Amino acid sequence: MIQELETRLVRLTLEVEEGDRSAIQAWAEMKRMADLVKTAMGAIEDAAINERESIGADECHVDGLNIELVQGRKMYSYKHIDRWKELQVHMKQVEQAAKTAADTGHLVVDHYGQEIEPAELSFGKSYLKATRLR
Repeated sequence: MIQELETRLVRLTLEVEEGDRSAIQAWAEMKRMADLVKTAMGAIEDAAINERESIGADECHVDGLNIELVQGRKMYSYKHIDRWKELQVHMKQVEQAAKTAADTGHLVVDHYGQEIEPAELSFGKSYLKATRLR
């Protein structure tokens, strides 16, 4: 099964490189494959985590992969702290003013009379997004 998938992916890539298939068409097919794999993996993820936990060994090798159990990250919430909430409001005001300065090229002054520097603007890498037609 994995070999068939790998063969199909290689074939699609070669067809695009050789000009026999539209890159968008190949990408869409690969996207559908990836979505199916992601859905299937999600359906068994909890069971796989439980199985890996029960093994308990430092190393677990399956099909040439070392399967590690990575604990969820530690997260903090500050939303219950009044001082944090106050500073967040001020930070959002500064951010909005800095965005305005960057987008318009005009000098922006906050309600304290301080000049707000323009935000640094950059753009992320373009990417394709696929949504199912209804």
